Amino acid sequence: MLIASLGGYLGRKHDGPPGPKAMWIGWQRLREFVIALEARDALTGTCV
Repeated sequence: MLIASLGGYLGRKHDGPPGPKAMWIGWQRLREFVIALEARDALTGTCV
């Protein structure tokens, strides 16, 4: 549900399950967040 919410899925009571488009966009956004964190860590010299 977290990945789908990153893709724009609202998860309201009357909504069905998230579709492939919401999941795809969610995975892309998660990937972008990970890349940003890795870039930040490379600049500051810290590791997670």
